[in-house]
Parts: sequence; structure tokens; C-alpha cells
Amino acid sequence: MTLFMIIKIAYYIFFAGLFVLAGIVYSKLKKVSEKISKEEYTHLESIHNLLGDTYEEKKEEMALETQVGEQVPPAFLWHTFEDKTVPFQNSLFFVEAMGKAKIPVEYHLYPEGAHGLSLADETLVRADGSGIQKECQSWMPLLKTWLHRMCEKNEKMA
Repeated sequence: MTLFMIIKIAYYIFFAGLFVLAGIVYSKLKKVSEKISKEEYTHLESIHNLLGDTYEEKKEEMALETQVGEQVPPAFLWHTFEDKTVPFQNSLFFVEAMGKAKIPVEYHLYPEGAHGLSLADETLVRADGSGIQKECQSWMPLLKTWLHRMCEKNEKMA
């Protein structure tokens, strides 16, 4: 083996090592980045109210997107882009986890509307007159269609 071949092999090993190291560093940074961005979209007041003194201990365990697995049924979700109480990104984290777990999910993001719209119609209008968001009223018919589709799938599987 010539000196040139040894240098060439060392060169390839060195750069292969750098490539592997870069991949490891990237994956660690990505996890840190994802955690920071998820905390950015967490409604901390709700989490603190729910967990109290056990917040630090249980915050990861209580994040819905970390609980997705075979025990989770198909889901239908809707959210509004303008929700100032719970950012829509929370729903996206859950939807992403459902997709990774290959659990059917239907998700609708409406451009307008506050938090807690319920039916978004006159049925449950708030005392101050808010709670009606015409653009969001389509979620009930969409849910009905989704439920029919889920029932049909279950009947075929039975």
C-alpha cells in the first residue's frame, strides 16, 4: 500500500466521520429547536393550572403529541388561526404525531375566529354577543361526514 493510498483512505474516513458527526449534531440541535418551538406555542397558563406544582415533572407527559400511539383513535380537529388563547400550532403538533403514527386524522384550520367558539353559531352565543363566526360553522357538517366515513370503515372491518 502506497503512502498516497493511505492518505486517500484517511481522507475518506475523516470526511465520513465528519458527515456522521454533523448528522448527530444536527439531530440533537433539531430536537432542542423543536422543544423550544413547542414551548413557544404552549399555553403555559393552562398547563400550570392543570399541573400545579407538578408542572416541571409532568409537562412532557401531558403534551398530547407525545402521547400518540396505537391506543389513540382516529381524530377530527379544527382550530382557528386567530386563536390567541391556544395557538393553532398545538393542533399541528398533534396532527403531525398522528400522521407519524399512521392514525387517521382530519384537521381544519379556519383563518378567523377566537378561542372556544363551540358551534360558532347563535346556539351558544356569549353574553357579550361574541362567539358567532360564520366561517367556522362548516365544522359540524364536516364532522358528520367524517363520522359517517369512520363508521363505514368500521363496518367493513367487522
